[in-house]
Amino acid sequence: MSWFWKIVLGLFIFLFSIVDLIGQNPDFKFYKKITKVKKNSLYALKSENGELIAPFFYTDILRVKHTKYALLFRDSYFTIFDIDKKVSVSQTIEIADFDNLNEVNGEVCINPDYAIIGKMNEKMGAIGIDGAVKIRFEHDELSLVDSSFYAAKKNGNYAIIRADFSRISTFDIPLILGAWNNYVVCWKYARWIFVGFDATENKTIDTDVITWKSFSKDGKFGVISSDGQEIIPFEYDSVIVCDNSFHIIAKKNNKVGLIDAEKKVILDFRFDKITEDGTGKFLLQDGIKHGFYILGKEIIWN
Repeated sequence: MSWFWKIVLGLFIFLFSIVDLIGQNPDFKFYKKITKVKKNSLYALKSENGELIAPFFYTDILRVKHTKYALLFRDSYFTIFDIDKKVSVSQTIEIADFDNLNEVNGEVCINPDYAIIGKMNEKMGAIGIDGAVKIRFEHDELSLVDSSFYAAKKNGNYAIIRADFSRISTFDIPLILGAWNNYVVCWKYARWIFVGFDATENKTIDTDVITWKSFSKDGKFGVISSDGQEIIPFEYDSVIVCDNSFHIIAKKNNKVGLIDAEKKVILDFRFDKITEDGTGKFLLQDGIKHGFYILGKEIIWN
């Protein structure tokens, strides 16, 4: 054999060995060993020897990235499938947060410490990617407040569940607005309070200065301060907190106005658009007119 063909053969053997190593990588197993196949608009999973390990029954099949699990969907219902063991490891659950699965190229990224919120027998709960029930299916409502907290509702009141699935409050909270600096903002004792990760109930958030944050309630927006004060009521279509000037740009009945730190309306709700430029100047649009407003001065139209 000539030296040329020896080099060609050597390169072929080298490339074949690289491909073989890749094929042994468990991250490629869903594609190399198990194939997602489609027939008559339904999907199945097929092993390398042609065996159907999941039948043509599912409207979609998504692999959970970097794991041995797949989500088998039938319309709005799903079950978790262990690819290695070739068996479903969860009951059939109606999914509640499909839009948050973030599918990319047939895969979904799910933090193994998180859970998928769903519904079973008309009650809500959550399961991990291994099929284990993390939050029991006994709640009327269940939602992720942020990456640290869940809000669970039962018999008209809420309780707070931490990301490690331990409950840190009883079902005695009438309303939960959202999260703020690792606290959950709650209406309780006829005032706004902040419940921390350690279950403490605080009247203020530990910050160097008082700050404001907007939240929504029943489809309307308002603003709460970090010491639990309601700066403006929940009656606006949208609000923007201006951090540089402690003013609020609010929208109501499709018109925009400006509210100051004393909760007074200083620009009536008659503008199409108000924006803050970061220097204490507010840019205004009223129909075809454009101008600006500086705090304490008159409006100047261009």
